[in-house]
Amino acid sequence: MFAVTVVLAVSLSMSEAQDTLRLLNARNLSIEENAAVRGDLVASASLATKTLAGLAPRMAKAQQVLDDSTGRVLAERSRSALELVVDNLKAASASTRLQIAATLSTAALSPAAHATATQIRDTTAALETSVDDLNLIVTLQRELVISEDAVAADVALWDDQQRREAEASAQAEAAAAEESRQAAEVAAAVTAPPAKSTGSGASSALVAPTAPIAATPPVHMENVWATGFQTEIDACRGSVDLSSAYGVAVIGEHWTCGGSAFPRAEGSIVQLTGVRSGTYRTGPVVAVLNKATDGAEDLPRGYDLMYQTCIDDSNAQMSFTALTRIG
Repeated sequence: MFAVTVVLAVSLSMSEAQDTLRLLNARNLSIEENAAVRGDLVASASLATKTLAGLAPRMAKAQQVLDDSTGRVLAERSRSALELVVDNLKAASASTRLQIAATLSTAALSPAAHATATQIRDTTAALETSVDDLNLIVTLQRELVISEDAVAADVALWDDQQRREAEASAQAEAAAAEESRQAAEVAAAVTAPPAKSTGSGASSALVAPTAPIAATPPVHMENVWATGFQTEIDACRGSVDLSSAYGVAVIGEHWTCGGSAFPRAEGSIVQLTGVRSGTYRTGPVVAVLNKATDGAEDLPRGYDLMYQTCIDDSNAQMSFTALTRIG
């Protein structure tokens, strides 16, 4: 609503200034006519002054948007654009005030002071410049709205990224805690002494010697932090569920982001946490594909799950290890 009011005010001010300028260019003026023209100039300048007064709170709001968005955008481009619009508004406002001051200075002369037509023309020219500045101000106000919306959108993106990073951090902490808990359970099971049989009196049965407990294979903890494809893999935060992209159950990660540490020995135990959880036993490498020549249709089928990583980060050595679910 404010922008519409400013447009109307500027249109009226420009119309009056242009009518006055046409009158002055048509002929020389008498003192009485000069007095009438000066009255028109005062009215036009007053209207321009009111327009500037209404602009102040609008500029204050834009400055508040800039202050609130400091350090809360992924890139400074939108904030820089808004700062430029605010600076241009300040410059246009300052120029308008100078022209209004010049207009009112001559318009204040009394008829007896013999203000000349030349003086009135110069003053009207000053007013016309201020009207041009006001038109620029109206345009800049439209740009101000667009720039503020762009900054608000960038702040929303920044807030969303902070939320996702906090969630990922919380998942990683939970996965680490779960890994520690399960490792402790495995260690306790391996080191626990065998239970002793008890009996009473002479009739107690002899206790057969307890067979040695087979060593439990170490458990590899693997957090599947997200579902997605290349963008999520490149984030290097853990394994990614690639099943939707491949059309077959696959998780994977870059070699340097954890792939090199994934168990290669068959029979290893892998505990998955995150968006795909469960306990699996590793099988053989069932495929090594080349990204340049192979596609999803070349992936083997019939496995509970496969783990993918590019050996030595080479797209020509996309390794797929079979995983069998055991829990």
